[in-house]
Amino acid sequence: MAGFRLDLGAVSEDLLASWRRPLDDHGVDVRALSARRAVQRDWLEQLHGLLLSVGADWPDPDPAGPWVPPLPLLREWLSRGEHAEAFFVATKGSQWIGFSSRPVLGTAMHPAWRGRGIATALQALTSSTPAPRA
Repeated sequence: MAGFRLDLGAVSEDLLASWRRPLDDHGVDVRALSARRAVQRDWLEQLHGLLLSVGADWPDPDPAGPWVPPLPLLREWLSRGEHAEAFFVATKGSQWIGFSSRPVLGTAMHPAWRGRGIATALQALTSSTPAPRA
């Protein structure tokens, strides 16, 4: 089990500004979850499927291992709206390949898409998005 954090305070402004490059290089589209919800009827199923694909090796301190919420619970949880200050989803065509959210779910990439800098780009975007005003 391993947990990772990206300290954006230690990253140069020029490097941070280049966060889009891995997305552009791989033809990955990134949009806010709210935008996906507005236009994609199966958004919840897509997100749940992505969670299932990363669940097996998700860093989790629970000795029982990672737990992916059942679809109804995930729906109820996300419908409250208070769980994410920023939530972005990465897609390649119709496949959901990764997400990053603050503060709750963190960042995850489908195993087939890891090692390309996409998760780092998602974290940079999520971390640079201002928190909504209360």
